[in-house]
Amino acid sequence: MTEPKRRVSLLPGEEFRRSGLGKIIYWTTSTGRYVVVLVEFIVILAFLSRFWLDRKNADLSEEIRQEKAIIESVGEFEEDFAALQKQLGQIKQMLETEGAGKEALETVVNLSSGDVVFESISQSLGEDGLGMVSLEATVYSERGLVSFIKALSESPKVSTVKIDNIGKDAKISGYRLGLQVGINKTVKEKEVADGQ
Repeated sequence: MTEPKRRVSLLPGEEFRRSGLGKIIYWTTSTGRYVVVLVEFIVILAFLSRFWLDRKNADLSEEIRQEKAIIESVGEFEEDFAALQKQLGQIKQMLETEGAGKEALETVVNLSSGDVVFESISQSLGEDGLGMVSLEATVYSERGLVSFIKALSESPKVSTVKIDNIGKDAKISGYRLGLQVGINKTVKEKEVADGQ
C-alpha cells in the first residue's frame, strides 16, 4: 500500500507569525523592503546631486577668484588714492604758507648784505606745517656773515634759524654757509587761523 503524500510547507505557521521573532521577520520582509528601496533612492539622488554640487562649487570658486582680483586691484587703487590724498594735503599746506614763504624769501634776500652771494634757495614744508627756506650761500667777509645771521635771528618774520654747515673756503677767501630758516605766519594769516 502506498503511503499518503505529505505536504512539506516551508512557510511558518500562524503561531510563529504571532511570536516576537515572527513579527520582526514578517515586518522586515514586507515593510522593510520599502525602507531599503527608499534609502537606495536617496543614495542615488545624493550621488547624482554631487555632479550639480561640483559644478556649483566650480562656479563659486571662479566667482571668488574674480572678486578677489577686483578687491586686490581696488586695494592698490586705495593705496594710490591715499598717497595722492596725502600729497594733496601737503600741497594744500604749502599753498597756505606760500605767502609767508614768499615773504620769508624776500626777508632773507633783503637782510643779506653785498658780501652774501646765494648759490641756491629752496622752499619746503617744515614739520610744524609752516614753510621752511633752505639756502646755500657764500659770504666773503666775517663781518658780513655775523651781520647776516644776526639779522635773520632778530627778524620778526623768521621763527628759527638753523645752521646746517659753515666753513672757511680758502679758494674764495670767504665762508660757505648752509641755513634753514623757519617761517613765521604773517599777522593776517594768524588772524585767519585764530578766527577758524
